[in-house]
Amino acid sequence: MTNVDKNKVYNSGDYKSLSDAQRRIFRHVVDELESRDLFRPTDVSIIASYSRNVILAREASKEIEKRGILIDEDDNYRGTKVKKNPAVEILQVAQKAMEDTAIRLGLTPTGRKKLKDEEKVKSASEAWDERED
Repeated sequence: MTNVDKNKVYNSGDYKSLSDAQRRIFRHVVDELESRDLFRPTDVSIIASYSRNVILAREASKEIEKRGILIDEDDNYRGTKVKKNPAVEILQVAQKAMEDTAIRLGLTPTGRKKLKDEEKVKSASEAWDERED
């Protein structure tokens, strides 16, 4: 890890609050970011959030596979009616959060481009500051 102690990252409260499945995602993301020199310790809570949403989306998908998009709801007074499976909305929210977080972390082509553009802006502004001295 780039000047960062992995023990400190993996002993953080954010990491410790994750399930085993979420921790596997977390470690994978940290390794991926580290391999591209994009990991920063300040990203730990964002990576934890991303990991939670990955697993939440998987669980919602399994629920939809099992019960379907529409489910029967028992109404004691009027009988059975059909409604949208709540897992559909959970899946949509988790996927949106995953996408937004992946972009912020540079895990997508869009995110990587944005990070490179920010580096160019920073480099240009640093050059401008040096010129004024």
